[in-house]
Amino acid sequence: RNLGFFQTCDEYTQCPFVQGLGLDSLDSYYKLCEMAFGIAGNATEARIEATNQAYGGLGIEATRVLFVNGDIDPWHALSPLTPRPGMPAFVVKGVSHHFWTHPVRPTDAPEVNKARLRIGMAVERWLAVAADE
Repeated sequence: RNLGFFQTCDEYTQCPFVQGLGLDSLDSYYKLCEMAFGIAGNATEARIEATNQAYGGLGIEATRVLFVNGDIDPWHALSPLTPRPGMPAFVVKGVSHHFWTHPVRPTDAPEVNKARLRIGMAVERWLAVAADE
């Protein structure tokens, strides 16, 4: 029942996991979820609405939140992609979500290493401010 392989596959790629499966519409994903997990599409929509109401959806109001997304990660569409006051945001080219949290390897793309530096600098800045408060 692990569907994690769908996270970087879409209809515009040659990903072998989605070819011929008919996963080309929101309704097809609703049917897949109902089949795999017993959760109907209307229940999913209600849960999404409740979550957006509770947490602000894309209109989040917070500070010291860093939004880092990979440009091949389908989840990036659900995240703020442009910086806001107190909430930096940036997109890392060529990677999926949280790739920068994996152990450092000599083969890591320069973009991933830059993302790690930016994340570290933001956290250091916030910790310094918090220490002064």
